Amino acid sequence: MKKIVKLIVSILLLLSSNSLFAAPVNDNCSSSTTLSVYTSCSPTSGTISGASTQKANQDVWYKFVASASNVNISVNANFDAEVYCFSSCSNSVSLASVDNSTSGLEILNLTGLSVGSTYYIAVANYYSSTPSNPNFTICAQALVATNDVCTSALTITSVTSCNYVAGTIAGATKQYKNNDVWYKFIAQSATTNIKLSSDFDGVLSLYSACGSSSYELLTVDNSYSLEQLNLTDLNVGQVYYINVSSYSTIESYTDFNLCVTNQATLVNDNCSSASTLIQSNSCSSTIGTIANATSQYSNFDVWYKFVANSTNAQIQVTADFDAQIRTYSSCGNSTYSLKEDNTSSGTETLYLNDLVIGQTYYFSVNNYSSSVASYPEFTVCVKSSNPPVNDNCSNAINLPYSYSCNGVTSTLENATFQRENNDVWYKFVATKTSHDISVFPNFDAVINLYSGCSNSSFSYSDNSGTGGTEILSYSGLIVGATYYISVSSYGSSIPSDPSFMICNSALNSPPVNDNCVDATTLVIKNTCTKTTGSILNATTQAKNYDVWYQFAATSSTANVSVDSDFDSQIRLYSNCSDLSNILQSVDDHSGGYVETLNLTGLVTGKTYYICVSNYSSSITSTPVFDICIEGQEALAVDNELILKSVKVFPTIVDNELKIEIVNDLNFTKLEIRDLQGRLISSLNTIEPFNTLNVGDWTSGLYFVSIYTKDSSQTYKVIKK
Repeated sequence: MKKIVKLIVSILLLLSSNSLFAAPVNDNCSSSTTLSVYTSCSPTSGTISGASTQKANQDVWYKFVASASNVNISVNANFDAEVYCFSSCSNSVSLASVDNSTSGLEILNLTGLSVGSTYYIAVANYYSSTPSNPNFTICAQALVATNDVCTSALTITSVTSCNYVAGTIAGATKQYKNNDVWYKFIAQSATTNIKLSSDFDGVLSLYSACGSSSYELLTVDNSYSLEQLNLTDLNVGQVYYINVSSYSTIESYTDFNLCVTNQATLVNDNCSSASTLIQSNSCSSTIGTIANATSQYSNFDVWYKFVANSTNAQIQVTADFDAQIRTYSSCGNSTYSLKEDNTSSGTETLYLNDLVIGQTYYFSVNNYSSSVASYPEFTVCVKSSNPPVNDNCSNAINLPYSYSCNGVTSTLENATFQRENNDVWYKFVATKTSHDISVFPNFDAVINLYSGCSNSSFSYSDNSGTGGTEILSYSGLIVGATYYISVSSYGSSIPSDPSFMICNSALNSPPVNDNCVDATTLVIKNTCTKTTGSILNATTQAKNYDVWYQFAATSSTANVSVDSDFDSQIRLYSNCSDLSNILQSVDDHSGGYVETLNLTGLVTGKTYYICVSNYSSSITSTPVFDICIEGQEALAVDNELILKSVKVFPTIVDNELKIEIVNDLNFTKLEIRDLQGRLISSLNTIEPFNTLNVGDWTSGLYFVSIYTKDSSQTYKVIKK
């Protein structure tokens, strides 16, 4: 008996489950529910609950008989609905579809329908999973355009600037073209522009009258969203008819904007009627246009003139078309003096040099293309060009040396010719026998090196083309001597982008501690006190790209740590003469970790040498590291005593830094480092009074450290 009861319950549950998820009656196209087409939306309720997938996720089907050539299908759902239209159930490709929102109202605009034909609508889910609320409403609404035929054309006014009027092809039938609607206007000028901006592939046509397609004067279909008719010979006072249509017979999007603009003949269409511009110190832009311009010497050229009030000037034109600037000595000369055309749109700048103050100069603005520009407006100005402060060698800007490239931003704009084309000048005092001068330009740069302003160049670099980095590396400089650098352009014209960055660095020079004999001194501290180092440009003495440090042992043990992004190695040596005798080494990790070498068996007071290198034989892109040595800190002279014994002044320094020894504590050396820990200067012999020339230092914070045999004290100074 219990088995029978269980069987009955199972059957009932199965039946209720099948009833709960039963497919809707319109689950397939062949069983589509009929929609009636009304002139207003009359919603019908529907659901995708239990629907299978025929052509889209969980689709259900409707059909309607077109009573007009344009019908809107509106679906309002609480899920992300998709709406498709098919000409038959057997077609796999829809005529049109829409899915503009994640929930809410979707409207499918159907145009170009055949009156009396049956069309099939699928309502589906964007997602494959069943939504929590699968219900929706649907309606079919016939649309009829009021300006569907030429004789019912809507009036649009021709004005002096584009004043868009909103329109639609929804509800339009085909008179001459697909889904065409009509407008009319009275010509106010022989030169008129008609502009159509649409959400569909629009076609714009002009007719002289209604009644026949033979009255068509012009038609245009050059782009998807913007069409223009540029008319030049209309009869003032005559009525003309505009036809707006679609390239396709059926369009999902139907809205557009239309304007008619009448345009008078340009006053500056010829050189003889050139508009006057005033040359000023800054760009004071004037709005211009090449719309309706004729071609005197070049495509659609318009004309300007100005009286030079300085020997150098710039003409700037900003346009959405491919503008060209041409200068002329007079209106009767068709041969231009200079031309500028570096960009397809945007700003063109023409640099004028050696102008005669008080003389009148003429220039034209024209289109590179022989086609009428869609956006013919532009702005123009003439401004004075004062040369940069370092236009001459005698006014060269100081370019201090730095181990890494601390670039200075500069420009050739308005530069004149002294030794080279558009040259600007820099100078530096050699702090070593080799310096690297690097220029990062947006043009084809040339670097020249001089020993004096009156001397000829003794080295130069021009190895790269436009935008390429130029590096002038020179060895054999005299330490303490002043040298001069000119940066110029390869061509005689000032480049369109004359900006660049320049630096005086050790970009290609090995670090100061590249060899064991030049090892940088480290002091053992109780805790890790980091010193920044780099293997950039290091050569190989013992191992790949190695740099060197030395320290005096204070006990039998110490720990050396190196923190780097490359795969660093640490080696310990007892001297520099036998690098085959490695006392200890470590390489436990790859890049990005700290390597620590635990030193044992050290002899107190003995000097040892540390080699930091790269495991890889390839040059690393991240050569910087931090190093420190921890151990028993040496018994130190009381730092308070050092503070009383040494004066470092001024703390904010301009040109000269002074170090005075009040009480000699047998100081061994003095070192000055920058904020990155790089050694800038050092003294191995410390006099009672010491003066350092810091005029070439880069502005910033520096650390002055003075050492005794077993202690040190650091002072902070700021270079202005």
